[in-house]
Amino acid sequence: MDFEKWQLSCSGGTTNSNNWCSDLRRCLELPSLEWFSFHLRREWGPVTLGAIPKLRRLSIGAYQYYSTIGHLLTILGPQLDHIDLDISGSGLAQDEIEQLVMVIQRHASRVRTLAIQSYHIPSTPFIDDLVAHLPCLLHLHCGYGSYSNAIFDRLPRGLRTLQLEGTYRHPFPVQDAIKVLDRVRQGQSELDALSVVVQSDHAELADLASACTRSEVRFRVLKLEKVDILSMGVTHDTCAPFEPSRLFS
Repeated sequence: MDFEKWQLSCSGGTTNSNNWCSDLRRCLELPSLEWFSFHLRREWGPVTLGAIPKLRRLSIGAYQYYSTIGHLLTILGPQLDHIDLDISGSGLAQDEIEQLVMVIQRHASRVRTLAIQSYHIPSTPFIDDLVAHLPCLLHLHCGYGSYSNAIFDRLPRGLRTLQLEGTYRHPFPVQDAIKVLDRVRQGQSELDALSVVVQSDHAELADLASACTRSEVRFRVLKLEKVDILSMGVTHDTCAPFEPSRLFS
C-alpha cells in the first residue's frame, strides 16, 4: 500500500521488546512515511533500521528518558527536519541530558524545528548550549526549566519562531528577551513570532508585549492546560503540540 503522505502514530513497549522492534521496523518501512509519532513505555535494545527516505518528523513521548530515544535519533537524526520530545514522568537526569544533547549535536544538527518538554524541571538548562550548535534552527519550543536567561544570547540568527514555557517558581526573563527584540530592529535577528506559555497571569509580560510591538514581532501568551499526556494515565500541565504554522493563525 503506497501512501503519498502519511503520519503514523502508535504506542509501544507493552509487549515483548523483540516483537515491538519488529513492529517498529515494519511501520518505518512504509515508503512514503513522512511523520512518525509514537509513545515509548519501556526500554528496548538497539534498533536496526533500513532507509526511510521520506521521513522528516519524529515525535517521541515517554514516561522517562530511555536510551532507545538516543538510538533512534542517532539513526534518523541526519534526515529529520522536526523533532518533538516529551518526557512526561520522571524528567531528565544529568547523564540523560548529556546523552540527549550529544546525540542531537552530532546527528541532528540540521534540524529546523525542535520541541523538548518535560514534566519535571531538568537539573540544568541544557537547551542554552544546545541551540548554539543548531545553525539551521527555525522554530524552537523549550519546556520550563530547560532554558535560562542565557539562551537569548545564543539563539541562531535565523530563528523565526520561539515558544517558551514559564514557571511559577521564577519570573519570566523579560529583559533578556527584549534584547533579542532589539536585535530584530537592528537586523541582527530574523525572529518574527514569540509566544510564552504560562501557568498563571504574569504582569511583567506587558513590557514584553510592548517590545514585540515595537519590533514588529508577533506575540502571544498561552495558558497551560491539564491533559492526559500520551494516554498513559499521567496528568500534568502541558501546552498543545508545537506547530509553528498554527501559533498565530
